[in-house]
Amino acid sequence: MILKRLSAQLLHAMWRDEDPKPDWKRRKQAYLDRLPNEPPATRLISASDKLYNAKAILEDFRCVKHELWKRCLDGWRREPRWRGDGKELFYLSSDGKMMAVPVTTGANFDASSPVALFQATPREPVSNRDLFVYDVSRDGQRFLILTQVKKAETTPMAILNWPAKLNK
Repeated sequence: MILKRLSAQLLHAMWRDEDPKPDWKRRKQAYLDRLPNEPPATRLISASDKLYNAKAILEDFRCVKHELWKRCLDGWRREPRWRGDGKELFYLSSDGKMMAVPVTTGANFDASSPVALFQATPREPVSNRDLFVYDVSRDGQRFLILTQVKKAETTPMAILNWPAKLNK
């Protein structure tokens, strides 16, 4: 009987399926809006899930340090950097675009939709300590991006009997 009740509470606590699926921000807000009115068992399951997630992230950070952030952002949002005043977050998208997300802080944190600024061609990191391949000025208007420079393709040249040619 307890297992049956727990199963029902777990199903109740999970995301509700919608097709098409709303964006993450709307889903998260709907979840937070309905959470205070959920039964105590559902709130307990939700809190336990969030606590487990936080403990797992902390344990991973203790093991792999800053490599964790690369793993979390792999191929999606790379190398997040804040503008000096904290009103904008920059990152590299998986297709190499420099993106900007305007944010407001204070009593509430709100992030607007990301905006593509320009196509970048950053070089790949060369080690696990190579966390950033770009930086942004405090005002968010200028970027310095480490870029791989391709060597010009040249055909090797061999000069045979070169000492004899010097005497001519």
